[in-house]
Amino acid sequence: MNPPPINTYPALFWGYLVVWSLLVLYTLWLGIRVSSLEKRSEELKGHTESSPKSES
Repeated sequence: MNPPPINTYPALFWGYLVVWSLLVLYTLWLGIRVSSLEKRSEELKGHTESSPKSES
């Protein structure tokens, strides 16, 4: 079996570069999203703890 022509290697390189770049960007986006959700969760916890509880 013959190896692939040498001119396909740049396309393979750029393909891997695009895929890894997208994975890194997605991971960063998830980190930012989780961070903002944690902040919001803490804000909501603060509101519920400081609000008076109704007695029934």
